[in-house]
Amino acid sequence: MKLKKLLAGVVAVTTSAICMIPSASYAATTNILLGDSNGDGYVNIADATFINQYLGGAYATNAKNFTAMDINEDGIIDQTDQYMLQYLEANPNAPTKAGTTVRKECYTLPVNTAVQYRRHDCSDSNLKSYKTYTIPVANTTDSFDSPVAYASEFNTKDKENVACVEISSSIGLGSGFIVSNNTIATAAHCIYNASSNEFAKNVKVKVYVDENVSYTASAEFLHIPSKYIKGNDCDVNYDYALIRVGDFKDKNGKKVNVGNYSVNFGIMTDEFINAEKGSLTSVGYTTVNDIRTRYQSTGVISSEIPSHEYAYRYHIKAKSIAGKSGGMTYFDSSYTNPGNNYTINTRSTVGVHTSTGKEDESYGVRVNLNLIRFYKMSKLFEGD
Repeated sequence: MKLKKLLAGVVAVTTSAICMIPSASYAATTNILLGDSNGDGYVNIADATFINQYLGGAYATNAKNFTAMDINEDGIIDQTDQYMLQYLEANPNAPTKAGTTVRKECYTLPVNTAVQYRRHDCSDSNLKSYKTYTIPVANTTDSFDSPVAYASEFNTKDKENVACVEISSSIGLGSGFIVSNNTIATAAHCIYNASSNEFAKNVKVKVYVDENVSYTASAEFLHIPSKYIKGNDCDVNYDYALIRVGDFKDKNGKKVNVGNYSVNFGIMTDEFINAEKGSLTSVGYTTVNDIRTRYQSTGVISSEIPSHEYAYRYHIKAKSIAGKSGGMTYFDSSYTNPGNNYTINTRSTVGVHTSTGKEDESYGVRVNLNLIRFYKMSKLFEGD
């Protein structure tokens, strides 16, 4: 499957004007001004900025504004919603759902809590060694620096699934995905052995651009949530992790930057899961005839999740094969305005694949503010 994604340029913005989100409670059903993500009663480019900042983990919000972010009402908050606002700013007379008022129930807010993590320095031969740090809860007024990516034009670019990487270590083979040039997301069980309470050693990450081009990097730090560990067992709600790697190098030892293959994040709502209509695709690596192969499987979202896991995990009716753990699960979003004179296509990572159930069933951890802030802020805690 080809990746259809908007080309983007990165610009810095001043966030002070958009960070004030009123604290309020709302009736189950209320009027929602689609696109008014910052709750000021207007729909403009400031709302596009806020959606981007929200998906970067910079801010929290309330249920009404969170619901207003889903402009195309597909149950996923992603760049499609942001780009619809950008298009409206450039074409104020274009017909679009942005700026229309609908009456609906507010979405359930995604998980947003303070989380403690364990960081292992790979230069330490003691695989049980770690230091702890805590990433605070996102709030409505304070943020960390999170650049805003604006679409430079409404074209598509095919990246296939290069963002999905292969991970090898003393634990075995697994998958992951590129968050930035030196940050790789994966599942916690791919880099931590819960039965022995030890981090993996000799962790390496490989990026395959095509059949003939690949890049490799070695891990320098491993990060997992402290709550993942439950004695000699684990908590699947926290089966996510990241690997901080050194420089990626090609087969000739030349340094390369893989940051341009980084994923974009989206947040799937409880309402998307409850509807059981949308489809998600999981990507990972497996071994076929002794050859490591990247593959993908697509299935419909299911609400069949234990109640104590519901806010944290997802379940899709899609095949899962050993080695896929840690790979990304993504949602392809598309919106065509009523006049059919423009179309927006985006791809957003909304989960981390972690396990299989029965045949043709895949499970994983949902992307929420906890995960996004972990991916973006963990580097701040790698100094002593």
